[in-house]
Amino acid sequence: MRERIWGTFLFTSESVNEDHPDKICDKVSYAILDACLEQDVKSKVACETCTKTNMVMVFGDITTNRKVDYDKIVRDTCRGIGFTSADVGLDADNCNVLVNIEQQSPDIAQEVHSHLRRDRRKSEPMTKIIKPVIPAKYLDDKTIFHLNPYGKDPIKVDRSGAYIVRQAAKSVVASGLARRCIVQVSYAIGVA
Repeated sequence: MRERIWGTFLFTSESVNEDHPDKICDKVSYAILDACLEQDVKSKVACETCTKTNMVMVFGDITTNRKVDYDKIVRDTCRGIGFTSADVGLDADNCNVLVNIEQQSPDIAQEVHSHLRRDRRKSEPMTKIIKPVIPAKYLDDKTIFHLNPYGKDPIKVDRSGAYIVRQAAKSVVASGLARRCIVQVSYAIGVA
């Protein structure tokens, strides 16, 4: 067995309190996502939230077959966190809630919800990316390729994936299964 030589390992991390605006925004966005999926499992949700003193704004593209009361979700979520007075910067019952939700653009929907044809999937990426990087012994006729249509895309799925795997890693450590945990994730648009 080869001896492992450990060098210097620099690790950095950022953490914010539960009442930090980023956490408030995450909780509001997740509550909207949950409400949409609860009523319509085929909902498509790309929702962003931002907040400032006594104001919460929700915006994005949401396609769902049900009526969602975004204002109520924002207020209930903020109230549940404990923001019930202007003295703490946000009063859930009296703050300004701005909602600018539109149905997802058909152009985006087409890219997100369609798969590339098999022959197109294998041509250029196969010769320029896959074959030079992955040894041939790992590729055969049963290999399935999940490739995004245009590299890194600017939709929210990448951030949502990062949030959930970060939570998974925290859970592994909190449960005592490991002292530390590193999780890597990848995704392909339109592939469940």
